[in-house]
Amino acid sequence: ALANNGGWVPSDPALLVFDIIFYEDNAGLPGAVVSTFTGLSATYEDTGIQYAGVYEMYKWSVTLPDAVDMTGGWISIQSEIPSDSGNLMWATGPDGNLNAQQLQSGVLVPLGQNMAYDLGKADEYWPPHWPPGTYQVAGIVKNFGITYTENNFDVNAKITCPTGEVVYDHSVTIIDPLTPGSTSEVNFPEFTIPNDPSSEGNWKLTIKTMFPGDDHPNNDKKTLSYNIVIEPDIPPYTWAELSGTMGLNNWYASNVTITLYAYDDYYPPKWPSGVNHTYYKIDDADWNEYFAPFDVNEDGMHIVYFYSVDRDIPPNVEEEKYVEFNIDQTPPSISVSTEKIGFRLWKFTADASDETSGVVLVQFYIDNMLLGNTTDPGFYEWYWEGKGNHIVKGIAYDRAGNTAENDVTISLSLSQNQNQRFSFMSTIRTLIRLLFEHLPLTELLTKILTAPHESLLRS
Repeated sequence: ALANNGGWVPSDPALLVFDIIFYEDNAGLPGAVVSTFTGLSATYEDTGIQYAGVYEMYKWSVTLPDAVDMTGGWISIQSEIPSDSGNLMWATGPDGNLNAQQLQSGVLVPLGQNMAYDLGKADEYWPPHWPPGTYQVAGIVKNFGITYTENNFDVNAKITCPTGEVVYDHSVTIIDPLTPGSTSEVNFPEFTIPNDPSSEGNWKLTIKTMFPGDDHPNNDKKTLSYNIVIEPDIPPYTWAELSGTMGLNNWYASNVTITLYAYDDYYPPKWPSGVNHTYYKIDDADWNEYFAPFDVNEDGMHIVYFYSVDRDIPPNVEEEKYVEFNIDQTPPSISVSTEKIGFRLWKFTADASDETSGVVLVQFYIDNMLLGNTTDPGFYEWYWEGKGNHIVKGIAYDRAGNTAENDVTISLSLSQNQNQRFSFMSTIRTLIRLLFEHLPLTELLTKILTAPHESLLRS
């Protein structure tokens, strides 16, 4: 059930109460009112069919308080819902012209697609529709009497085309006695409806028992309507829309919601044209019928496949389509370590990894000042020369834009520097003391250094 509130929206079928009005025809428009019924509560059941692949369709049944005798005209069915405008979307049945219309401000506006069940035939869900072709014409005759046996009587079959012309007229004779309550099958010659656009429309088959002088001749015939439709071999068209938080490099950093849309690419629409079912599957999972948007929440690379089928008999099946996307909602991991490899020389190492999109960059900071970037895979390294107490930080970035950081503290205190200088001076003093303790050696060295070159050679 749909209601118009600035656009077609679902209505709660349990709240619907109807007004049904019958009109005479006045030059193609509703004329004088014949009968009015208000406040009717109709029973409904779910057909399992969706209009446009979204809205549930219901079969409605109601028994009018009084009979209405009409051979033609108009029927208005209006729902009463104070919370919205309550325009029930519906259309004429197989005995009408199948061009659904809605009266808006005194103007008839086409609805664009037949939405109705056959009024007065509650046992039929949808107007019978058939493609052109050759059909067997047959019927069953039953004697509803309780006294007389019928025999040796004719049964006639007539078929009229959409223009009203009788294009088939055959009779057969039932010779065997037809006792009260018994039945007899009667078969007529086959009939071919040509595969031509002029064949489209409403055809009527009337089978009648020919009893001359019958007091109730209308009880002796049955008329069925068949809607001949040349369905185009055009499958539906389905497309997907993805929504979520987009990170970097076409990676989603959140769950991804997939909404599927489908329509039957044919205009003007012909009943039963239209999307009947849409199916989808995620990666290698099983196929599911699509009813509402769904989420994909697992990290990784994904493919969603989908297709639709229409209401044709047999249905046109769309070729399978797919959409690819990537999800990475998990930050990378990083661990920073430091190593003193020389006088005031340090090596910083970051062990960074990401299981889904991969690490693409590591930045090194010292006291929140950027030292530089490195993109070398594996162990990311940076060298720094300096002294003092500092905080070394590493930040890892994955391809989707997720980040993680880790920091460590390096320390080379002033007392350590002083101790190093004190140790060096102590060593110098020790060497001088030892030198003076061996003075004769010193004198010898002095003589060697100050003596003439020749005397040195003589020695």
